[in-house]
Amino acid sequence: MTVEVARSFAQILARSAAELGSRDPGAGNRLAAGFGILGFLARNTGDGRDEALEGARLLAGIIESTLFEAAVQISRALSVGTVPHFFVKGIALSGRAYRSGDREMADIDLHVMPSLWSRAVNILSDLGYTLLPPEEQDGPAALRAGVALQRGSAGSEITDIAVDLRWGLDPVNRLLPRPDLPVPQTVWRDLDRTGPIPVPSDHHHAALIVHHLVHHDMLHVRGLLDLALLWSRLLPEGGRKFEDLARELGVLRASRMLGKVLVKHFDLSPCGLEAPPDDVRSRRALALLEPVRWCCWAARASESEFVEITWLRVRRRLLFLDSLRSVPALVQDAVLPPREYLRWRWPYSRSAATALGRHLSRVIAKTFVR
Repeated sequence: MTVEVARSFAQILARSAAELGSRDPGAGNRLAAGFGILGFLARNTGDGRDEALEGARLLAGIIESTLFEAAVQISRALSVGTVPHFFVKGIALSGRAYRSGDREMADIDLHVMPSLWSRAVNILSDLGYTLLPPEEQDGPAALRAGVALQRGSAGSEITDIAVDLRWGLDPVNRLLPRPDLPVPQTVWRDLDRTGPIPVPSDHHHAALIVHHLVHHDMLHVRGLLDLALLWSRLLPEGGRKFEDLARELGVLRASRMLGKVLVKHFDLSPCGLEAPPDDVRSRRALALLEPVRWCCWAARASESEFVEITWLRVRRRLLFLDSLRSVPALVQDAVLPPREYLRWRWPYSRSAATALGRHLSRVIAKTFVR
């Protein structure tokens, strides 16, 4: 099934490259490289014989090996320190859904119990990790549910290790982080501990990836491949557990739409999931998630769109929310964010009113630019 998923994705990327105006044979591979999945496609579609591709895959494998060794060390230290934990996304898929060098990885995504995050930071500190400065964190301390740490400062993607330590999830019905959405207990109870590091079960991991996709407004195309590979391992019972967690995380609508995409375009099983509702929002969202169109707008997205909240992302988010009752909260975060955020975003403003004025100026500018 892995090879079939790879071939489907390769065809989608080739068509996407043509849609973007690049028709040479390597255009699809360049898109795959931009999305961080070139190694996986090269290995499974026969292009791995190309020396340049094999070199890129080798480098990705070295980085992955370094991160995985660090994750194992972190896991052992946390276990000794009696800190329950698990890893997600790239590092958690290493050796499971992906082989060495298949998928680019930038950091280690780690979850701990909310009450023990401070102890986890101390343990990581003993291993040589230091907290990044406040301006490099994902929002002000009062709002976020995680911290970023790093070991090494040589500026090398091979030797420097970044850790995204989290004790909660960012709610999808808000634009800015909040500290009060813990990982559901069902995830903790059903962890897979058969490998060197604890990871979520496949069905729960898939739901967490959908949550990540929605939180980032579908800009991370790599998450679609992550989801497809996990989905191919699900049984109907796993599909029901996946749906239960998706409902709890507020991404049931998005999960059903993504499931429909995987069934239609990757020939995967529906795994017992219901079809998404047949309404205007779903039809518009499914049109946006047509894989070629999806890859095209993700490839065209500017760097700022990945890190800034724009009205384009707000409109996209509205298509995937389980309930439109979240609209006021989304709008409030966009035009009248919490004071903690304003102080963090505009630290040199003379007053809260000045910071709000600067924020609104940016919002208005982005509105008219779009």
